[in-house]
Amino acid sequence: MKIDRLYQIRKNGKSYSNNRSNKIKIRNIYERFIKIITLIIIPLLLIVLIYGIGMILKEYANNLVIVTIGDVCTKIGKTVFDNLSLIICLVTVISITNNVKAVAIAVTGFLVFVVMQYALIQYKVTPEGTTYVTSILFFYHGNNLSMVLGTTFGLVTLNTSILGGVIVGIVSSYIYYKCIDLRLPKSFGLLNGFPFVTLIVVLANMFLAIIFLLLWIVLAIVLNHIYNWMWQQSANNFLGAAFVYELLNILLIPLGFKDIVANLFIPTTVETLSQTEFEALFRNIALHYGWEHNIFDDTWDNSTIQVAWNFIRQPLFRDQQISILGWINSLPINRLPQANGFSAQVYDWFLSSNFGHLLQLKLPPKYAFTFGGSLAISTAIILTSKKENRVPTAILMTMIVAVTILTGNNVIINLFTFFVSPLLYFCVYTPLAGLNGLFMSMLDVHIWVSFTDGLVDFIYKGVIPVAKGTNFFWVPIFTMIWFVIMTPIFWKAIIYFDYPFIGRRETILPRITHKNYHDMWNH
Repeated sequence: MKIDRLYQIRKNGKSYSNNRSNKIKIRNIYERFIKIITLIIIPLLLIVLIYGIGMILKEYANNLVIVTIGDVCTKIGKTVFDNLSLIICLVTVISITNNVKAVAIAVTGFLVFVVMQYALIQYKVTPEGTTYVTSILFFYHGNNLSMVLGTTFGLVTLNTSILGGVIVGIVSSYIYYKCIDLRLPKSFGLLNGFPFVTLIVVLANMFLAIIFLLLWIVLAIVLNHIYNWMWQQSANNFLGAAFVYELLNILLIPLGFKDIVANLFIPTTVETLSQTEFEALFRNIALHYGWEHNIFDDTWDNSTIQVAWNFIRQPLFRDQQISILGWINSLPINRLPQANGFSAQVYDWFLSSNFGHLLQLKLPPKYAFTFGGSLAISTAIILTSKKENRVPTAILMTMIVAVTILTGNNVIINLFTFFVSPLLYFCVYTPLAGLNGLFMSMLDVHIWVSFTDGLVDFIYKGVIPVAKGTNFFWVPIFTMIWFVIMTPIFWKAIIYFDYPFIGRRETILPRITHKNYHDMWNH
């Protein structure tokens, strides 16, 4: 009996030892992954800056040369972001295997993963160069299919981003470890001794591509329902939709939706309106308020409405396509009369009805959360870094915050927070983003949501047209609120869970010697 008991104790001890050893291995792989991610932050930061500057130049410049420069910068940034999943895949494989052969096999698997998606997505390209997706897997013909797609190596594929790269990397690394010693039998002649692992990785990634296509079809169906629901909400009843919108903006980043605004809620078909289209929108809203229009002499029974109408009807707008924001901001008046006899600021006047393509103006701006969140997380990272690393950490994080605020692109903060502390990302960062949307909508902050929500956009679309009802002053107030709330939460959590953020482990960006390089690649 004692022998059996002793055997059981030794067996349990061995099991405990194995579990502990596995946890240590996983922890080491994870920290190696974070270390490599840290190394690519600076080049990625430069790409974010180039992309952001390009978007700003394209949106605000009138000079053809400057617009061309902006287009080049945008293409550089877009190319990197479109192929971010490959970078993440390579980082994952290097972290797990630390082997150059495994990296080569994983690249092969990733290429198959991409090509398989391309083969099973049906699309057409219009003469204007617009990609029109007709179906996925030959059977799904839903609306807004382009919102779940992107490009990889110039091919139309799923926009899988982080999730796709990590899963392909993990699957390829696992197969490499399990099957590296398998060889084809001698009966295959010339293929005698050929490693079987490459073939298995190829087949696995073909199957994985089909799984992703099916998963993205489900996502497309769900997002279409959300989109239709949000479109039907009036500006006076938009709080729930605003919360969901901002929540999804952060929640879906790991799935490849870097900015759901660009993918779903700003359809290209409603970005601009002709003079006739904006006239119809203005007329419908004015009639909704009870003002009468005499079609014979083209006059309104209100002088302020008449002034706005005469401005819109000018011949100089006849052949122009202008965004709704451009039309509204160009009006020579800041307030328009409502049916109750009181006047409302122009933005509120348009939003008080539910006519036309005004969803983009209802959407809550994310400036406060982008500015406040990046400041809070960066401050917490600096405060929790080692003393010997504090200065370089502060320099790096200051650069990240500056680029984030200037361009409005918080991809580095988002990705780094997700990788290093998923718990904080989903339990703190994401819900607070939803609350930011709710409060911005509740306080009637109307700053046109677009692809670039940085400092330049904030000044041009929020501060300058304040008389039209942007209520921009809530943005700096909530920037400070989110900073005060998030800084202590992240600071305490980083210390308590010992998250390997920048500056908490080894020296930042250590010099890689010749020996280190050979050790990394098993030479």
